[in-house]
Amino acid sequence: MKMKYIEVVPRMSAPVVDHLAYILPLGIGMNGVKYEKLMLAINRRVKSALTNGECKTWYPRGNRYKMAIEFRPSADTSIKIGIGATRKEVQNGDIRISLNPSRLTKEDVKRFHAFMQEIIGKRYADLLSAPLINRIDVAVDIVDLELDRLLVRYAYAQRHTVIIKRLNGKGRVEGFNLGSVSSDYFTAVYDKSAELLDKAVKQIARRGSGTESTKSVAIKQLKAARGNPPTVRVEVRGRKVRGKSVREVLKLTDRFERLNFVALDAELAKTIRRSTLELFVSACRDRGVKAALELFEGDKSHTKLKALWTNKPTWWTPDKVWRRAVKGLKSLGIFADDTFKKPSKE
Repeated sequence: MKMKYIEVVPRMSAPVVDHLAYILPLGIGMNGVKYEKLMLAINRRVKSALTNGECKTWYPRGNRYKMAIEFRPSADTSIKIGIGATRKEVQNGDIRISLNPSRLTKEDVKRFHAFMQEIIGKRYADLLSAPLINRIDVAVDIVDLELDRLLVRYAYAQRHTVIIKRLNGKGRVEGFNLGSVSSDYFTAVYDKSAELLDKAVKQIARRGSGTESTKSVAIKQLKAARGNPPTVRVEVRGRKVRGKSVREVLKLTDRFERLNFVALDAELAKTIRRSTLELFVSACRDRGVKAALELFEGDKSHTKLKALWTNKPTWWTPDKVWRRAVKGLKSLGIFADDTFKKPSKE
């Protein structure tokens, strides 16, 4: 692999929540006739909304909720809603919502809340003060950076931690998956530019038999994807958060701080013979850094390679990335403001 050095300084974007799934505790403590009346009223409103085209039926895997609908606050955003727990005794509430906050505007959120108020009734506003988070993915982009110019370091790796390298058809690295096979949390580092391009191409394929306007939109997306600067996305996926409150999620370990990178465009890298650097990179990706450094023991490049591995790029500043992303939900208005505050007794 021939290495081309680029002079553009990468920059780190503001962190975002890229996927959020949460429960609202509707129905908790309610039983008998009162509960049945509530569910019948909600079912009636959902059917009316479906008939009026305000939402459409959603078909999730499994059968955890009696009603499953999709609401689209705008053309390119979708919110999945499950209502009416089928196993009320073990589920934490009768509403489950799944959405991508990074694709929502404040106006989208207002439209969503208005729709939910119409479906659930006046008690909906109170539920927004007690959400229970089941899944949360936090992401940050590093713009003007190519993934094959990086090595990934992961601190606190355990015995069952795996680092899986993903390659495209040309043998180019398109991503790394990092995490314990049994962990509730998972970290992914991948080429976002390639992902956007792939999505745009698939959109054109899907819309091949569509109208001229839909084809035009897909072609514009493809051109935009091709024109974007190279971008690496770093994503921590909380796959099983297990019904934590927003305050509890804010206190979770920041797994971004466990990550570091070796920049192969760093000034130090340029002082190492290219063939030596290429061999070191290949050995790191195939055998791990320890084996790669052992390979160069006794070589005059060993000291530089070891220094390169421990060097931290100036563009990687992971401090409080997780907390900043979660706090960003407050400005969107997805939950009530008091969910982000410490109780007076803390």
